[in-house]
Amino acid sequence: MTNTGSSLLRLARDQARAWWSRRDNDQRWLTTLATVLMASGLFHVIVWVISGDAWAGPVSWRKPIVFGLSGGITTLSLAWGVGLLPSTTGRRVLTRLYAITMALEVGLITMQRWRGVGSHFNNSTVFDIVVFSAMGILIMASSVSIVVWMIAVCRLATLRADI
Repeated sequence: MTNTGSSLLRLARDQARAWWSRRDNDQRWLTTLATVLMASGLFHVIVWVISGDAWAGPVSWRKPIVFGLSGGITTLSLAWGVGLLPSTTGRRVLTRLYAITMALEVGLITMQRWRGVGSHFNNSTVFDIVVFSAMGILIMASSVSIVVWMIAVCRLATLRADI
């Protein structure tokens, strides 16, 4: 690796450590959730490999894997973005709303796979209809936090171009 490449890696590592150490309570909620979601996704990779099941299809380990990993990465990104906003009661409420709804959303998707049934567009039983409806409500609720945060960050007068 070139000196420039290793210097950039050191800089990125140092910046990540500095950010991690100065996280506020809302960011801790989000980074904790991100860690749990990514760990769940990685755990289900192991389950999938051991099971030998197919990757595709309405009932596959792909959904717990993809939703765990992508939800974790999204949540980690949101933790960084939320840190740009002033700490307010509204931000705290939106953080809790997002964390709870996203955890439940991924939990329901994962539960359906462990039950051996599809998680999306599954109207086989009343229970499956309730689960799928709950997933829709949960993802809409978590989206509210994301949209409000996005608007708030875009309206920041102090947002630097170099972040």
